[in-house]
Amino acid sequence: MKNNDALKMKYILYCVIIIILIFLVLLFFRFRNTGDPISPPEGLNAELTDLSTSGGVLQEENTGDDSWYHEAEYTIERKGFGGWKALPENSEINLAWPDLLYYINPGERKTEQLNWEYRYGKLETGNYRLLREVWQEDKLRKQLVVYFEIP
Repeated sequence: MKNNDALKMKYILYCVIIIILIFLVLLFFRFRNTGDPISPPEGLNAELTDLSTSGGVLQEENTGDDSWYHEAEYTIERKGFGGWKALPENSEINLAWPDLLYYINPGERKTEQLNWEYRYGKLETGNYRLLREVWQEDKLRKQLVVYFEIP
């Protein structure tokens, strides 16, 4: 009878160890870093100024030799325990991005007033990044990334 109880205890112990290992593996995949950092396009600098919970001013400067192009569309991601996650868009309204093409010639500096409240709502305190696809003529598209914080 004692032998049987010892086997049951070993079985329970092994089951607990297996459950803990599965839990640790799941934790690893849940909280691993996803996509940080993204290296910026060479010759295109950007920063967000005049920040508020509902918008900011995007300042872009082309220090390279070729023009950079982009559309109006951008995405905002928030940094959390699991890495960067895209903010959910407002599902109550159907917003479309304007079909415009912007360009920044070599040596130019441009500013753009952004209002993300309609698309994402007011941002809470935290660390964020704005992502926008940019490209040069006949070259691959890259991600322009601007990191910012809402205090």
